[in-house]
Amino acid sequence: MTETSLYQTILLELYAHTPRSALPNWVMDGLVEEGLAHRDDAKGLVLNGPFQTFQIRKREVRSAELQAADAAG
Repeated sequence: MTETSLYQTILLELYAHTPRSALPNWVMDGLVEEGLAHRDDAKGLVLNGPFQTFQIRKREVRSAELQAADAAG
């Protein structure tokens, strides 16, 4: 299973939740450029998955909240 970056996860989410006919070219190009998909003449865009999508750990989010609170005073 390939672990993905935040950018790659965003591309995968857009791919998953957007009808193929409405999918922007930059998303399809990004998936190919990032090595997450390839183009097939018969099938169109094919994902190379499976993928482990990017996850923000709760500890990191909590730390950022505390830093913001400290900065605010």
